[in-house]
Amino acid sequence: MKVMFDHQIFSSQKTGGISRYFYNLIQYIQSFPNGIECEIPVKYSENVYLKNGNKSPDSPPLFLKKDFKGKKYLLERINRFYTVQRIKENDFNLFFPTYYNTYFLNYLKKPYVLTVHDMTHELFPEVFKKHNDFTLLYKKKAIENASHLIAISENTKKDLLELY
Repeated sequence: MKVMFDHQIFSSQKTGGISRYFYNLIQYIQSFPNGIECEIPVKYSENVYLKNGNKSPDSPPLFLKKDFKGKKYLLERINRFYTVQRIKENDFNLFFPTYYNTYFLNYLKKPYVLTVHDMTHELFPEVFKKHNDFTLLYKKKAIENASHLIAISENTKKDLLELY
């Protein structure tokens, strides 16, 4: 069996709870003796967990080794393109998006499992509207189309059941 995780959180976080969660989940899945293979189609990333776990993506071109305005956006676009190419190859059994953007829905022919980390966007939408945050829209669509959901805590599960 092959599980593909996407690039989203590894493109946007150098460190953080969500990328650590997915890195640990991947390590856990791969520790089973039943031969489950995990893939993270990330071309370039500054995420410490990927680098420290010998899952380091390709060495970036020289210009990506420097910080500049728009770098995070550029990394995300490169990695999204690479992930979409891998999704189109359809060489996996299960897909795990690592955040809520639903860019993959038009290409995905396999089931996907979505981890819901919290319901902050639903409970406090006024905070995020100020920042043109589209997470709430993506999240709703991702939840509605997922084959299975994982709630990160009992409280998130309760909120998820109440709100959706």
